[in-house]
Amino acid sequence: MEIFNTVSQDEIPQIRKQASLVLNEMIKLIPKVSDAELLQIFSKFTKDEQDSVRMQGIDSCVCFAHQLPAHKVNAFLIPYIKKFGDDKSWRIRYLVADRIMDLASGLGYEAAKENLLPYYSSFLKDVESEVRTAAVGRMTDFCRILDAQSII
Repeated sequence: MEIFNTVSQDEIPQIRKQASLVLNEMIKLIPKVSDAELLQIFSKFTKDEQDSVRMQGIDSCVCFAHQLPAHKVNAFLIPYIKKFGDDKSWRIRYLVADRIMDLASGLGYEAAKENLLPYYSSFLKDVESEVRTAAVGRMTDFCRILDAQSII
């Protein structure tokens, strides 16, 4: 784990990106690997200045959401998902919009409705057409988890 932690902080962005991809495979090894250590490394990736590194964080959120108990998902992951939903990079917002149903299934539909609906609504009005297109592409599936009042 110490070697992976070192590699995840490398000065070369391509190495950090590759490490962020490997993180998703390591998440699947929970509980054999400490979730606390993985969350700490994940946290560093979410603060990276390179979009290509931060982009992998959305898939990491999906992986964590399927591996961690609900209380840890709520405590640790939802703030990061919200951060990705507000990211200045349209590529990050695009990926959140594109993976919204993967995130929703990992969070549970009630938590998704509560936490993802405001972001999904903003994606439909995003200044970048790619983000809007991704959101519209997931509209049918996302609306299936909502009640009529939420849809309106």
